[in-house]
Amino acid sequence: MAQGLQVVNTSRSGYNVGEGAYRVSQGDNWGYLQAGAGAVGLGANTLAVALSPELNVLGSGGGGAQYFISDGVRRSLSSLQGGLDDVPATIVRSGQPDVTTRIPLNQLFSPKAEVPLDSRFLGIQPPIRQPVIVQPLGAPGQPSSIPLNQVRMIPPGSQ
Repeated sequence: MAQGLQVVNTSRSGYNVGEGAYRVSQGDNWGYLQAGAGAVGLGANTLAVALSPELNVLGSGGGGAQYFISDGVRRSLSSLQGGLDDVPATIVRSGQPDVTTRIPLNQLFSPKAEVPLDSRFLGIQPPIRQPVIVQPLGAPGQPSSIPLNQVRMIPPGSQ
């Protein structure tokens, strides 16, 4: 509910800035008030998102939990390139039982910055059946990672 209201408020504030500017251009000085109110609304929405990032529905993480791919970067990347939104995944948390579910691809982070377009990658046919193995992002011992959609695919032998 809060996410929907945030989008509506941002849209309404943007509309007021634009409509106010138009009214001023037509000689209506009340347009300054409307544009000013819209600018204040945009500022308030920006502050609300800064204080509550979960309201930012336009963020790269989609507002959900983020996961580090321990095994399955190629399968995840192939699924992303195949136009899928999610993959089967097994979430591994220390001291807890593993959980197999589906995870949106925009919540996955890769330890690999690039993946070669070799037969190993090209042989993957989405949708995948074998779950990728993930951990909550930031768990102890993880190397650095990047969002899955930033992984570069390179021709074989270009490494």
